[in-house]
Amino acid sequence: LQVMINLLRCEDRIKLAVRLESAWTDRVRYMVVVYTSGRQDTEENILLGVDFSSKE
Repeated sequence: LQVMINLLRCEDRIKLAVRLESAWTDRVRYMVVVYTSGRQDTEENILLGVDFSSKE
């Protein structure tokens, strides 16, 4: 989780992180919903796919 947090900007927040099945045994895959407060106080969300080597 800390590695995913380090990928984000300081104003971004992880709302949800779900570990997904991976077709590769040496990979760990996550779906992450990231929230940030945008311009003019709008809420913005983005859905990211994040893959990690199991060695990380």
